[in-house]
Amino acid sequence: IPSMRIYWILYLVSICLAVAAGLYLLIARVLRETVVAGVVLAIGLTRLLTGLQSATDEYGDIRVLFRANSVYGKVQVVDDALHKVRWLMSDCSVVGAEYLNSTVTLYPFLRMIEAVRYLDPSGKRALAIGLGTGAVPKLLGAAGIQTDVVEIDPNVVRAAEDFFRFEPDGKLSIEDGRRFLNRADRKYDFIVHDTFTGGTVPFYLLSRQVFESARRMLTEDGVFCLVFVGYFNGAKALPVRSIFRTLSNVYPYV
Repeated sequence: IPSMRIYWILYLVSICLAVAAGLYLLIARVLRETVVAGVVLAIGLTRLLTGLQSATDEYGDIRVLFRANSVYGKVQVVDDALHKVRWLMSDCSVVGAEYLNSTVTLYPFLRMIEAVRYLDPSGKRALAIGLGTGAVPKLLGAAGIQTDVVEIDPNVVRAAEDFFRFEPDGKLSIEDGRRFLNRADRKYDFIVHDTFTGGTVPFYLLSRQVFESARRMLTEDGVFCLVFVGYFNGAKALPVRSIFRTLSNVYPYV
């Protein structure tokens, strides 16, 4: 069961409920009980048919190209014909996006991440913690920087390879980023930490221990780049201020 997709579990449960209602309908002799059983059977069959219909691939301008469940969430690749965008989603969070019929990312901030290479022009090796659509490895790879990737969800890797033209030019590790940092012994000129999706935030990857492990893996002039979306001012800025303080305790220049 743990390896089954969630919606198939729901379908099987619906079938079992429908069969149970049908047996009850056959056994029941009292009119009132027969009517109730019939209603239950009708509801079960309706839910089953509705569920099967919801698994179809097209909803107006929206087309679902890929859908897979794991313990980390429901990964989907969705084409939006109206806005001409292909989305990669995990549950209700956007992991990445590109324009249709193009390799151009929808998010300009990824170009800012690519700019880390100018802080160490001689750097040739990078590590990306978090894959998304593979935009960061592709941008760095185009600049001649070999990029290793760590991604915890195999479904994200599959989606990036099949629908966003991601081809790793370095080592691809499907595992938890913290575990990788604790065991790896290689050095990198750049480490890009991009695990923020806007939904569930893996705060354990924002700990001092993780930042220290990343610094240990950097070369002498190496650059650590952390992607986190938040507020600069007000009470909502507390997460950003906390992360800034943690980084400042590990890195000399933040």
